[in-house]
Amino acid sequence: MKGAPHTAAAKQLIDVILSKEAQEENLKQSFRRPVRDDIDPTEFVDFKKLEDLTIVDIHGPEDAKGRETFLSSWAKN
Repeated sequence: MKGAPHTAAAKQLIDVILSKEAQEENLKQSFRRPVRDDIDPTEFVDFKKLEDLTIVDIHGPEDAKGRETFLSSWAKN
């Protein structure tokens, strides 16, 4: 928002988007996890809680193998 021509309006928009009500509705409609920690997704959709998920490191060296080949192929299409 820094340097936005209408800073107050931009702040209001962010406040609405991040409100509990908007985050709950977004979860119900699009199954997107809320950014707020005061919303339990399991109350609205069939999701596991974050603490029950297995976190996988996707930034290891093995994950980068083939990246350049993929990007080159992607750029051609």
